[in-house]
Amino acid sequence: MPRTLRDPKVLVVALALFVVGACAPDSSRQPAPYVVPDTAEKTSGQAQALTEALRQRGLVCSDLYPHAKPLLVRDCSRKDATHDVRADFAATPDGRLSSALLDVSYQSEPGAGSELAAIVEAFGAAGSVGNLTSLLDQKGDYSTSWGKVTVISEKSSIGGRVELNRKNWKWPTLPDAHLTGTAAQITDAAAADGFTCTGGAPGGDLECERGEDRVSAAVGGDGLHTIEISAGSWAAARTLQEHVFGELSDAGDPEPMVTQWFAAGEPAGARAYVSGLQLCQTRYSGLTVFKITMLVPFGSC
Repeated sequence: MPRTLRDPKVLVVALALFVVGACAPDSSRQPAPYVVPDTAEKTSGQAQALTEALRQRGLVCSDLYPHAKPLLVRDCSRKDATHDVRADFAATPDGRLSSALLDVSYQSEPGAGSELAAIVEAFGAAGSVGNLTSLLDQKGDYSTSWGKVTVISEKSSIGGRVELNRKNWKWPTLPDAHLTGTAAQITDAAAADGFTCTGGAPGGDLECERGEDRVSAAVGGDGLHTIEISAGSWAAARTLQEHVFGELSDAGDPEPMVTQWFAAGEPAGARAYVSGLQLCQTRYSGLTVFKITMLVPFGSC
């Protein structure tokens, strides 16, 4: 039988969330920054040098494919209500940097261009690539002795985006990470709480709505690829997240670390990688959004 928010087990969760919500800042105040745990393991060579340089700039790191060793694919980022700084990179078993996506976006203040230049400079120093900052002022593809540099968005006061690939580097086949629950389980959980759901067939999307609250999923032939939950407040979104993931827990997902990450506080925005899944929390248009998704190399929330 599907659980509802009126069931005793879920009511305990809802009561706990009420207590947490009562201690959280009200909507008239700027939310406190979210401290994402740094879970990246110590590595070697250029990859470790870049990791330490990024940490010194306030970024926190996590590993995208923990089961793909000895390949290292790492994300180091800092994300809040107005800043999104991201450095994703891949390295060979000896720690040699092979590929990177460096992305900086500021919403309401200048300085993003300088941050992007500093991160590109850190990559160049760690990877013995040389100084690449002179390439950031214009979009385009540039060939260097190290490899290819693609300036996707040129450096500006609000941001920029750069991709780097070492010569002869090719991405290996990476293991899939996906949720083992089903669209039917999400539909049952949502419908029991008054949502109207449509879709959910393999290869399509599931959409469940109740007023401004929304639960959606992308469904592949091998199961769920993405779950996204949004609501008008953090407390409402957390309640939905607990309920939907509670249904999926019967199928073995999500792992406890995933639930713990979402439950850690009331962030203005955050991103991390846990158990091979990308977790995101953000706010836009007055909504709090939780998202858990399968990974593609350097995928975006």
